Amino acid sequence: MLKQYGPDVPEATLQKLVSAFGDLRSMADQGTITYPYSTREVVNIVKHLQRFPGEGLANVVRNVFDFDSYNKDTRDVLIEALHKHGIPIGAKPSSVNLAKELPLPEVKMTGYWTINQTGNARRKLLCSISLQMKGPVFLRVQTHPCNRQESRALSFSEEKSHWQIPMNEVNIICHVTTKDDVVYVATCNPVSLFSMKERGDTIQSIELYDVFPRTISGSWQPFITIAPLGSSLDGQVVLHEEQSNTVLHIDMETGAVRRLLLSPEEQSQTRASNWWSSKEPQQGGHRMCHDFSHKNWLLFYKEDGNQLDVLDVLEGSVHTISLPVNLKSVFLVAEDRWLLQESNSNK
Repeated sequence: MLKQYGPDVPEATLQKLVSAFGDLRSMADQGTITYPYSTREVVNIVKHLQRFPGEGLANVVRNVFDFDSYNKDTRDVLIEALHKHGIPIGAKPSSVNLAKELPLPEVKMTGYWTINQTGNARRKLLCSISLQMKGPVFLRVQTHPCNRQESRALSFSEEKSHWQIPMNEVNIICHVTTKDDVVYVATCNPVSLFSMKERGDTIQSIELYDVFPRTISGSWQPFITIAPLGSSLDGQVVLHEEQSNTVLHIDMETGAVRRLLLSPEEQSQTRASNWWSSKEPQQGGHRMCHDFSHKNWLLFYKEDGNQLDVLDVLEGSVHTISLPVNLKSVFLVAEDRWLLQESNSNK
């Protein structure tokens, strides 16, 4: 409706006004403020911005509210509600706090690689198998309110907004990643997964306490990384535990959790075996490269190991590549260009 009165007013400005006045109406219903701000005030602001686009949003809002007519307590409540949604009442042009820019040194060559194309270095072994899964089991997806606060109401900095994740005091964040406008957070004590949209008003969470029961004793602490998938698998993630090499496929909408079995050894285990306690944590962790998870493929390897497992989630296949060297690290420079570092020589 507001777009009809201000077709040239930016969508972000309209969203700020709708959210701010929605909070003010709720405050009036609860008795926190006495004046019931209505759609009329918002329409007047939008009309003014349409006629005078060069005038700042803060000045227009200040004229509508007439803050001088309120007592200090009411004025503070109003200003706090407006700041929450990024309306900069009281901000000064000098309130800019950006990180200091430091010049980079000149580019210079530090080394180069040569590729040996002779002998056994050319030998490689590729094995492909169909991906096997266990599950699904369905865990409860909890929804929490997200009290998002705009961080640029009084001063301008790199921080755009902030909010609190509903996690307990002893929990630890392992990994944070994004996909489009969705933020994913993985924790490890207990293992949980959170997702939220950048401008959303709710936070979704799934507790995986039952999936990682070894944390009960406190003698083993998992380390989690996550990879959001793309295209037809939007809203789904792959979760990897680096010590046990456990790989889970999780749907954040339905709560469906499946275990993905990457190797024939894993697939040959009996259904009755407890996969979380079948092996003690080993030296040398497993790693997941998720640079191209938005294209639904991931790469797994073990430090000091000599093979790569390429998982295609959409096609349901695993391609294992055996190497003549032991790996220290892997970097996915491009989809078809990978940089491998040998563990012994660092080459």
